[in-house]
Amino acid sequence: MTSFMRAGLSRRAALRGGLGFAAGMASMTLTGCGSTEPNPAAAPKVKPVPDGDITWFTWDGYVAPEVVAGFEKKYGVKVTQTFFDSDDAMLQKLATGLPYDLVTNNSAYLARSIAGGLVRPFDYADLKNIDQLVPFFKNAPYDKGAERYSVPYGLSSTGYLVRKDKAETTRSWSDLWNSTAAKGHITVLPQMEETIGMSLLRNGKDLNSADEAEVTAAVDELIALKPALLNVSSDTENDVAGGNAWIAHTWPGTAYRIIKASKTPEVFDFVQPKEGVPFGGDLLTIGAKAKAPGTAMLFIDWVLEAENAARNVTATGYPNGTLSGDAQYAELVKDYPFLDMGTETYEQARWKDSPTGARLQMYTQQWNRFKA
Repeated sequence: MTSFMRAGLSRRAALRGGLGFAAGMASMTLTGCGSTEPNPAAAPKVKPVPDGDITWFTWDGYVAPEVVAGFEKKYGVKVTQTFFDSDDAMLQKLATGLPYDLVTNNSAYLARSIAGGLVRPFDYADLKNIDQLVPFFKNAPYDKGAERYSVPYGLSSTGYLVRKDKAETTRSWSDLWNSTAAKGHITVLPQMEETIGMSLLRNGKDLNSADEAEVTAAVDELIALKPALLNVSSDTENDVAGGNAWIAHTWPGTAYRIIKASKTPEVFDFVQPKEGVPFGGDLLTIGAKAKAPGTAMLFIDWVLEAENAARNVTATGYPNGTLSGDAQYAELVKDYPFLDMGTETYEQARWKDSPTGARLQMYTQQWNRFKA
């Protein structure tokens, strides 16, 4: 199974939505893990004032270069990007107390980041561009306590890309199991909660189920799917471009880049299955050990500005929960309406959460059964 499991290398290659392989996460301990209440020892709210250069812990290639350059020029500071390759690596590094100023966090991880005292609160009223946010995100389901810790940065549902000239679709998750034409040419993602969640939704269960019998049944069906798989990978662009993947479990941004790069875009469809789709996203947060939290907050405000938000969408291929950014995304995918995500999607979405405690251990054990 080692060669069967492959992971992508950058956020631009794949907007990850959760735990990656979850290796070691079951034993990882964070202060207050499982609680969504702020750590009482957390630092006070940040104010947006220049207080030094910043280090941004993020995915490689996940910002428009001109957005960073413009910020550096305006405020006379330097933005140094340092990269992680999975969300669990991000959380583990944060937990060691490294002094990252700005952190690309994940909506499924925010509660644990807050409970562990890993991020700092700030006041939306101090962001001059806060009205650029789509109203939903001013009280998002993952960040709606008395304090605010994040703004959205890159958002995505999860579905599957299909080669219509190679396989038929009934717009159901069951197509991955039932397509005889695509057998051996199907890929699923290596993110634990994405792939288990897909199987749970197919069975009519809660995306974030804590019922061990339901999760066991979902993983049993994933194991039954393995003979039909090409691989378990988020390197979807290479798998599809090479002609090897005909049904690929993936995200709309990845599908968009594949279709745009193809000489035969008409053969593709991106399906958001009728049983429901997982939804989540990346967030900008301020590290608890930040040396220049004020500059980090200024950068958050900078990327919310209308022109910068639109530039980032063009660079990343994902909507970002801002009015101008989401309008730019709609423009990008206007020729591919099956990729569009209107603002109503945010309200209707099944938002992923991150297993903790006994539930995390149970998910990890079940995921290891699938990987074996």
